Amino acid sequence: MDMVRKLKRISYVILLIIISLIVVHVQAMTKIETNIESNYGILYDVTDDMVLFDKGSNERIKIASMTKIMTAIVALEHINNLDDTVVITQDDYKNVFKENLTVLGFEIGKTVSYRDLLYGLLFRSGADCAYALADNVAGSEENFVQMMNDKAKELNLKNTKFTNSVGYDEDNYSSVYDTVLFFKYALENDTFKKIISNKSYTTSDNKFTLQNVVDEQIDKVGVESNYNEYILGGKTGYTKEAKNCLASYAVFKDTTYIVVVANASTYNPIKDTVNLYTAAFDNYSRKKVFNQDDYLISLSYKQDEVKVYAEDEVDVLLPNEANLQDVSIEYKGRNITSNLKLDEKLGSVNVNYDGETLKKIDIKFNSKIKNSLHYGIVKPSSKSNSCGKIFVVAITSFGGIIVLFIMMIFISMCVDVKKKRRKWKF
Repeated sequence: MDMVRKLKRISYVILLIIISLIVVHVQAMTKIETNIESNYGILYDVTDDMVLFDKGSNERIKIASMTKIMTAIVALEHINNLDDTVVITQDDYKNVFKENLTVLGFEIGKTVSYRDLLYGLLFRSGADCAYALADNVAGSEENFVQMMNDKAKELNLKNTKFTNSVGYDEDNYSSVYDTVLFFKYALENDTFKKIISNKSYTTSDNKFTLQNVVDEQIDKVGVESNYNEYILGGKTGYTKEAKNCLASYAVFKDTTYIVVVANASTYNPIKDTVNLYTAAFDNYSRKKVFNQDDYLISLSYKQDEVKVYAEDEVDVLLPNEANLQDVSIEYKGRNITSNLKLDEKLGSVNVNYDGETLKKIDIKFNSKIKNSLHYGIVKPSSKSNSCGKIFVVAITSFGGIIVLFIMMIFISMCVDVKKKRRKWKF
């Protein structure tokens, strides 16, 4: 019996080792494992709404002049024509010397365009530009800051409060995750995206020529990478309490990313930023999960089953080593009823990997589903059924583990029976 018990224990141990190796292997691929010197950081996949790296991303911190991203988008949403002009006043230099703020240097009494102010705000981090925008858009900075906080509420920024349009410490705070959210929102504005991505800009009076923030940082620090060209724009920040900060975005192989790092020593933000982008670009790639018209799910309608097919191609960002067999889908929603209206949402198909939902595909009661109710099951297109393949391979992989376990138990039982027979023989 001791031999049988030992074999059983060995089989259990082997099984646990196999399972643990599989789990560890998958978990190691789902998140980027790298070190950054900044105390806070996040790498966010905008295309798939997925966080790939997280270091204290929800902690409330000072974000310095990254605040000006919100200043810019709030101003843009209330400016009709970027070529309209305003006059720089004494009030546009308030708190500049008190808070030791960076300015572009427009002269008091100078007439400048909103375009000049926005480039001066985002490229040179000009406090004079921030105050001029606030005063002319909202009548006063106090009113403008209220608009910024209203926008923060609209975007559901849970750890953000603005007390000024410039970003000096005071009681002005956010988190790197919230910064991602309002930066992502700002990038949806074509004008903002064009400004922050531009390589250079010369003000209308030809006095100032400004350089793209990311390019300037890379040149200044001398960061070498094969991916620098894909980092398209960003916003720096520095105060004594916030230390060095940088929010940036990049586009690589049909995926948009945002990196925000904060509370770093001199020059580390750009190094950390390039490090995070490099880790993502080296280790992740887009993989197609469904073709258009691939079978997704079956929904019940009275006594029938109605098949639902993908309206468009579906791809997701996955680790390079990942296989489609590791991807699963689940439907969350309701079945078909006779009182549904066209385009009414039924639910969503979640594309899952390693316990996380990578993408949600909305399922609506469309004309294709409606027509299928009269003809029974809709025939799939000639294209491959990716979902079916994923399911079969996944079941096969899991089944292999179960079969291995059963075989080990069976062997131990055989040994047990053989030993009993020997006893009976004597």
